[in-house]
Amino acid sequence: MGKRRIDWSGVGSQGVFALCLFLLAGASWGDDACPTDLAPQAVLQGLNALRAQARYCGSRLWPAVPALGWDERLAASSQAFATELAQRDSLTHQGQLAHSLRERLRASGYGARAAGENLAAGSESLEEALEQWLASPAHCENLMLAEFTDVGLTCVSGPGRFRTYWVMHLARSNGR
Repeated sequence: MGKRRIDWSGVGSQGVFALCLFLLAGASWGDDACPTDLAPQAVLQGLNALRAQARYCGSRLWPAVPALGWDERLAASSQAFATELAQRDSLTHQGQLAHSLRERLRASGYGARAAGENLAAGSESLEEALEQWLASPAHCENLMLAEFTDVGLTCVSGPGRFRTYWVMHLARSNGR
């Protein structure tokens, strides 16, 4: 028996993204291991307090940088990718639905001049995820890049070995 292929060529990336979000929205794994206090304002408060102070990322000292703003398109792209990672029980920047970060952002309607993605798994709080990212020079640099102006972040619970899957998308739009 041969494999059946679906021709998505006429649907467009936004249509595929919307269909995937619809299908993934039904995914539920019982206990929600993610914190319930991830309101955009609380996330921004923590991130912007972190960015307001100069800090070392590895051996490089980064200056304090301007505050980020919440972007619902970045929140949607991070939600979709975190859900995919939870379903796959995987932590990788290579997506199956949208292979690259740029594809994920485009699918959510965000045209990025610059973009970064931080992933974490197993963290029980935003503070714990931030600590993991600050301990990694590359992830810390993403947090401290002045070029990024917008952010979206989510945590999704899954049944696998990690239980929590965190995705943060940072970017600057083409319009800025």
